[in-house]
Amino acid sequence: MGIGIRKNIVFAICDKCDDEIFCAPMSTENISRAEVALAAHVCEERDPDFLSGEQSVKYHEITDLIRVADIPRNEAELILSQFRDHIRIISKWERDGQELIVTDETQISKMETAGIARKAVMKARTSAKRMHDELKSESLRRGQFIDGIYRVIAAHAKKIEEHLIAQEKYIERKREAELAERQREIERRIAQEEAERAKLEAEHAKQSEYDERAQILAENERLRNEVEKLNKFTTCPKCGFKFEQKDGN
Repeated sequence: MGIGIRKNIVFAICDKCDDEIFCAPMSTENISRAEVALAAHVCEERDPDFLSGEQSVKYHEITDLIRVADIPRNEAELILSQFRDHIRIISKWERDGQELIVTDETQISKMETAGIARKAVMKARTSAKRMHDELKSESLRRGQFIDGIYRVIAAHAKKIEEHLIAQEKYIERKREAELAERQREIERRIAQEEAERAKLEAEHAKQSEYDERAQILAENERLRNEVEKLNKFTTCPKCGFKFEQKDGN
């Protein structure tokens, strides 16, 4: 059925499995959210042959695990079947999520889709972890096989989660980058101002030292002139009168 409106209620229903995916009061925003929820929905009918054909999750890795597992093949396939939904969800978003690229702050629906997809992938991964823990407790050999399945699932899930969270948090990360750049610019200016201030202080200190030395030299010259002037006068031994001594007299 897809997107529908009834009695001021907007809803989304899967065309394949008839599951009601979204239901909320009628509004333009909720119509967009219904479209996002429908796009993010995964049902078995959409991808019944999840282990056949070209899939983004490397299923040959799990096929190799079945081949080398030290347990009967039918038992290995039974264990694998319990991870069917986890693999299908991660496969969908590993494929579709790479095409989900946010390039502008106005692409709110894409960011919301990335958020829904990230949560779906995270839920599949954490659910797979719980399944992993439950099944592994049964036996060591089964546990080794289950470990391999989970490593494959977790590796692919975390990879697409990193991509999806980058799209979901586009605005926040852009703001953080801008703030970091602004902080670096402020620190650069402060460092430049401190360097210029230190340079001026050094020049001032040098000028003060030069002025002080000039004053000392001038004072020494004045004293020397006074001494020379005093040396030109002679005191009469009889009357005590001081008179200037001429050259040659």
